[in-house]
Amino acid sequence: MMNKSNEIKAHLINLEQNMMNHSTRHSIKELKLLIADEFIEFGSSGKIYNKEQVIDALMNEGTKTVSVSFSDIKLLSPEAALITYTTEIIKDKNERIFALRSSVWIKTGEGWQILFHQGTPLKIINKEETNV
Repeated sequence: MMNKSNEIKAHLINLEQNMMNHSTRHSIKELKLLIADEFIEFGSSGKIYNKEQVIDALMNEGTKTVSVSFSDIKLLSPEAALITYTTEIIKDKNERIFALRSSVWIKTGEGWQILFHQGTPLKIINKEETNV
């Protein structure tokens, strides 16, 4: 039987994975529920984004494959958590982008919502570089 802490962690992993799903990323209704109004993202481009800007960007995002490897989940309090993980994004047959990511989730009256996110690119690997 899972204790409360492990239940919260499992739920947050599920929410974070849902944020990577194409169907979630293209649903304004789901995004508005999952993203806190005070949300801020430090993008890998160096730009800072708020909730509306992120939703607009996701609505215009093309299809891509994302693999997630979770590193750690730290409960900062019963109503806040820090999730760290890596992603591999495959944009096309020849390009793979790896990034370190961190998200802060908070429990609100709407349920768990993402309050902060940061993605730090590691390296872009082209198929020609790996001879795969």
